[in-house]
Amino acid sequence: MTDSAALIPFLTYCLVMTLSPGPNNLMVLATAARVGLTGATPLAAGIAIGSALQFAAVAAGFGGLVASIPGLQAVMKLMAGGLLLWIAYRIAFNGPIKSGETGRAPAGFCGGAAFQWVNPKAWAVTTGAAMAYLPPGPTPTDTSLAALILAIVSMITLAIWACGGSALRTLLSHRRFATGFNMAAALLLIASLAPLLFRLD
Repeated sequence: MTDSAALIPFLTYCLVMTLSPGPNNLMVLATAARVGLTGATPLAAGIAIGSALQFAAVAAGFGGLVASIPGLQAVMKLMAGGLLLWIAYRIAFNGPIKSGETGRAPAGFCGGAAFQWVNPKAWAVTTGAAMAYLPPGPTPTDTSLAALILAIVSMITLAIWACGGSALRTLLSHRRFATGFNMAAALLLIASLAPLLFRLD
């Protein structure tokens, strides 16, 4: 990523791909709505750093290794589906926020980082970025700079989603709104599984 001509297109790609709705953003939105900006920060940081590490691994050829092992991608997708269903369940059955309640995030730093390795959208983002914006045989400097940019852009876009969630905290003290929001967030998270359910090869 030392080529300045590729920098703006790469930044644009990272911004669009990390800002668009997906499992990561929905988890951060729901978490911030429940535990606030501070409580959602470890999850967001884990997602950003996990994505950057995944990008570096893809650039080093790990993505090709995963693709070459029969059945591994299907197993990873099923693992992602199971994890998202578990998180959706926890979100769906959260009650309203009580006065003075800080709550507990459904996933933290380690969970956010680990999830990237079974998250199909994360694989699509990092693989596409490595193929389109890194030169053939990228140097460690190229890979490190690109991974750092991806992590920074991810944190910025996740912060936007977290702010949206945090803005809903006052409303979540009302049972009816909390029930509707939690169910909607859980259903949207499950809906993001559609690509997994229809393509497990």
